[in-house]
Amino acid sequence: MLKKLITAAMSLAFVSAGAMAEVKADYEKSGPALKDLAESQTVPLPEAPAESAANATADAMKASKTAKWTIMVYINAKNDLEPFAFTNLRQMEKVGSTDKVNVVVEFGRMAKYSQEDGGWKGCRRYLMRKGSGGKMLASPVVQDLGYCDMGDYKHAIDFGKWAMAKYPAENYMYVIWNHGSGWIYGKEAQSLAATRAISYDECPTLTCVPGGPMHSINIPQLAQVLQALGHVAIYGSDACLMQMPEVNYEIKGYADYIVGSQYTEAGTGWDYERFLNNVYASDMSPLAVANAETDSYTPQYSNGASQSTVNPGALDDFIGKLDKFSKAVMDSGEKKAARQARDTAQHDPNGPCAELCRNNKDLYDFTKRMVNSSANAEVKGKGQALMQYIDGTLVLNNKVTSDYGDSRGLAIYLPSSEYDGKYETLTFAKQAQWPAFIKWLLK
Repeated sequence: MLKKLITAAMSLAFVSAGAMAEVKADYEKSGPALKDLAESQTVPLPEAPAESAANATADAMKASKTAKWTIMVYINAKNDLEPFAFTNLRQMEKVGSTDKVNVVVEFGRMAKYSQEDGGWKGCRRYLMRKGSGGKMLASPVVQDLGYCDMGDYKHAIDFGKWAMAKYPAENYMYVIWNHGSGWIYGKEAQSLAATRAISYDECPTLTCVPGGPMHSINIPQLAQVLQALGHVAIYGSDACLMQMPEVNYEIKGYADYIVGSQYTEAGTGWDYERFLNNVYASDMSPLAVANAETDSYTPQYSNGASQSTVNPGALDDFIGKLDKFSKAVMDSGEKKAARQARDTAQHDPNGPCAELCRNNKDLYDFTKRMVNSSANAEVKGKGQALMQYIDGTLVLNNKVTSDYGDSRGLAIYLPSSEYDGKYETLTFAKQAQWPAFIKWLLK
């Protein structure tokens, strides 16, 4: 999901497709290349399936009650991820909504990469129900929007407001499902218009040319989405590379917990069946629901999987500890050891991201390597304090497969060659001394 790194089939006008190829490892192994899948068909947009009177009445009654949770999932499958959307939707339908939990989805698709569910095109909203529709989704279409731009943050706001009004709850979780790019920099990304983005829409208009310019939600716009909703208990990125302080600091005031991956995700992304079962088995507190997602993710993968729960309320103190550590390293003059720690720190080794994401490093692992190699007492002390804070105060839950070594749930921008000045447009980069540290290492 970059996610969820954007695959070669999603060639962008503003960046090479290979550069943004987000690797869904499982998809590469599963069959023919995306370009060999069925091409777009001229399929007229059908009217929304009529709901039975019983279903309509049940939905009206359900919508009038306040549930414990409303989980909102914004599935932008208007790109090469379209086949995986059906995998995840059917996982949801194996569990469904209950009187305590509303699972509400907006699903946008192109009918280019999949002809499932009748091959319709556009955007629809669903209340996910337990059941099996065979080749068709079992859940009712609550609203048919026709065509929409799912890379428009204003549309993402509209979905959230609609879901919160129609399905009121004590707690809300908002999930964006798509490609994600966190903060990427490299030769391949120099021309990328939105280097800090999520929810790439390959076909934002009805008359678009698939494979043409995309529209996406950049990270400051993501903050605007959550701000417009007032506040959510949990924000989740079912997308690659989003669990970074650079991303989390933008949205820290608008969510109690943030869940996602610091590395790439496979095309299948989250396991929604396991996640929802974990939710229903928990006490349904916000932290329990956040951890239900983090705990449900890695068991489905033998390698290449990471997921964590972050406490954004701890980010301000985190910056203070990070600044003290980076200053201690610079004051020590141990630049050679710091460069070695930077160059060997854990990063995403999967496919193209081994190169494309080489500048996103696990912060805990970098700090540990620096602490272990330093002869300076101040570096050791400030580094150990930072590590302790990351592991348990900032990152509340972390699950990784063994190939990710000692990763602790949070990646950070730490380039080994060129520095991208656009980094300093981020709120995190304006508040922390990290940009000065990066530049010191590069001199």
